[in-house]
Amino acid sequence: MNTFEKGTVKILLYKDTESGVWYGSALEFNLTVDGDDREVVFLELSRAIKDYIVSAREIGSAALLNQEADPDLLALWYAHSENRALATPSPYTPYLAGTESIAHG
Repeated sequence: MNTFEKGTVKILLYKDTESGVWYGSALEFNLTVDGDDREVVFLELSRAIKDYIVSAREIGSAALLNQEADPDLLALWYAHSENRALATPSPYTPYLAGTESIAHG
């Protein structure tokens, strides 16, 4: 369970195969940014995560740090991080599946 003092958030950087749009998601925050440039999307996601943690802290709700992740994105995250195929095809091509520390927010 994430708190303001410790925890991690799963991050996923992926591309819509058809449109070519890049997405960056923080899964436990249900937070997604998009754009045409992978590196810009990654930087914007990092900034959005930090801002999200600050806002959750100001509100005083650690529950905001522990939301239920989108099941399709979570499956994509696990498949990429474990280097295995998805059970069902996805319109997204994963580029990065990792974690970011909440303590740095």
